[in-house]
Amino acid sequence: MLYKDRRQKRLAQLNLASRDALEIAQISCALNIGCDRSTSPSLCIRSSLSYEHFFKQSDPKDHNPPQKTEHHVTLMAIDLKQYPDYITYLKAIRKYSFFERKSKKALKLGFVFAPFHYENYLPDIQAIRESLKWRAAGLPKDPYVLTSDVLQSQPSHFKEIKIPHCDLHWEKWFGIFQSEPNYRQGQVISHQKLLAYARIRRAGNTVKYAELIGHFEYLNSGLMALLHLEIMRYFLESPTTSADYGIEYLTYNNLERGADGLFFWKRKALFRPHKIELLEHQLPTDFDPKQYLDLNPDVAHAKIDPAEHYRQIGHLEQRLYKPLITKQ
Repeated sequence: MLYKDRRQKRLAQLNLASRDALEIAQISCALNIGCDRSTSPSLCIRSSLSYEHFFKQSDPKDHNPPQKTEHHVTLMAIDLKQYPDYITYLKAIRKYSFFERKSKKALKLGFVFAPFHYENYLPDIQAIRESLKWRAAGLPKDPYVLTSDVLQSQPSHFKEIKIPHCDLHWEKWFGIFQSEPNYRQGQVISHQKLLAYARIRRAGNTVKYAELIGHFEYLNSGLMALLHLEIMRYFLESPTTSADYGIEYLTYNNLERGADGLFFWKRKALFRPHKIELLEHQLPTDFDPKQYLDLNPDVAHAKIDPAEHYRQIGHLEQRLYKPLITKQ
């Protein structure tokens, strides 16, 4: 009853009568593409299965829905397709929230946004996570990356950000930093202190906030608004790498769970509740596997099944599957 009551209350705050009227997010987790499986367990498998486990809890096509009320979750997501560019999103958010004003406050304080390799900032990550004993969504358990042993280790040398092995399944880290000359993380001199970070995980056409967390002492400085806005800018502006193409949704857990303060923050960030439809893109009727490989030699070189590649990512990248016919 707790989750049902909370859902009804929050839908009402969004001027929504019921979950039946929600838009459907069409999600492809892209698990069956020729992903990198060199690690054990592979990030491709971990991220896709975690998404599918979550999404199947609210898939309207699920013929065997979970029986417990708390398992009927409602995805909170930003449909990136609604915003052709970052300026459009910024104009939309100005009508409903304080994000732009708070982000300007953070910029005036000298905070900067940047991607980073998490292993260079493990002491700061640990300090951020321990700066507040209780958080609205709780700290995620992580048996793969941020184990207790890893968090307590000290960086020994600087690590460059790695290019993802798989364009469809990856984790990226973005942070808000404060300049601090000669600042040290273990044996690494970073010259800047990490104050907040977002850990973002991709699976198919969706990215999610696996972690979005700031140091308690700086939460009133506008750094979380700055972090979110810069991440939206990153995904809405022209992608710079193939790993950023084809992303259609930014998600942040669900409607039913979390404290009212977190829900208020999501609402102001323009996250909206969605029903889920897990899908697999259908091949065009005139799709020719040989022509697709001829037109996309990188797919042929990787020895990936052409039909599977087009279904999972080729259509998102708007790849040709037949020669263009030009009018004379």
